[in-house]
Amino acid sequence: MSAVSENKSPLFRYTFCNGFGVQSNGSEIILFFGVKEDPQNPKQDFLKEVGVIMLPSTMKVLAKTLNGLVALFERAAGAEIAVDQNRLDEIEKQLTSAFNVALPTASQPLS
Repeated sequence: MSAVSENKSPLFRYTFCNGFGVQSNGSEIILFFGVKEDPQNPKQDFLKEVGVIMLPSTMKVLAKTLNGLVALFERAAGAEIAVDQNRLDEIEKQLTSAFNVALPTASQPLS
């Protein structure tokens, strides 16, 4: 994706992830990636494997990149990836309460 050379740290590793968490301290965003042995069980503990701290500007570029990759994947597969709407609604509710703002809807585009 980038013309910049990519060198791997001696600590670099690949890890499987089927879950994530997010925190913010007001100036940075922290993403946690990890696993749940049974993703269908909401009571099961989430085992954090790795955390990534980034600036909001970096997160915004990452979000755009991920949205584009999902769209390309769906186009190649010929089907939309199904996601539980209740889960998306719960995430929106948590974000809204965490930042005490209303998130834009399709009829309220970001400007």
